Amino acid sequence: MSHPIQRSLRALRVNVPHLQEQMGDSEATPMLLAGLLLSTLLHHCSGANVKIGVPENYDGIFPWYLAKLHNLPSNYTDLVLTGDDEGIFGVDAQFLYAIKPLDREKQPSYSLQVSFKPSGVIQNIRSLTHRQSFTVEVCVIDKNDNVPTFIEESMRGSVQLGLLKGIPFMQVEAHDRDDRNTAHAELRFSLMEQTPRIPSSQMFFIDSTTGEVSLTEEGQLMHLYFYCSHLVAVNAYVITLFQQTEYM
Repeated sequence: MSHPIQRSLRALRVNVPHLQEQMGDSEATPMLLAGLLLSTLLHHCSGANVKIGVPENYDGIFPWYLAKLHNLPSNYTDLVLTGDDEGIFGVDAQFLYAIKPLDREKQPSYSLQVSFKPSGVIQNIRSLTHRQSFTVEVCVIDKNDNVPTFIEESMRGSVQLGLLKGIPFMQVEAHDRDDRNTAHAELRFSLMEQTPRIPSSQMFFIDSTTGEVSLTEEGQLMHLYFYCSHLVAVNAYVITLFQQTEYM
């Protein structure tokens, strides 16, 4: 004869009344206790957090099924989803879904609380089943969908007479709203045009990474000329995207 605990594990596959018909009360009682123990263990497991990574700007078919919630049993009742003030998310069977695309720049993450009452065998074992819950952390994965912009629309720098080449005399700054922890927000600067173009069209140099502007060897020869340089901040990944979509 198998151990009572082993029998109790198998007993979860059938209903309690059927067990009582097949066994006497003395045998059924240990199984009920084992079932209560197992349901308690399941309750503790259900409190674990679930983390899901979801790309932003999804443009496919909705509802968009994001992931299966393994913490959610196949049989449950009275499910409540909180933490979603915009009404974006829902649960169908054991799957979390969204009804519209997500924007990381608007909200980079969501913390959802899923609570429910288990049904089936466990509910029959426990006459008053308390609610179980767990947290779903939805992290929105960044896409390179923002064009960098200068912090100031117009910048002016002055060059001291006799300044040597390679010594910065001004620095330009730009900002990208994409995730700064990814390559999407890495900026590259380049000098597009110099006005006037005399005595040389390459009087200035800009560091592509730092945005620092300095004189070239030719620019070192400058005396009393005034130059207005038109600059552009370039995000290499954005350029590639724009070329593919023919925006440039």
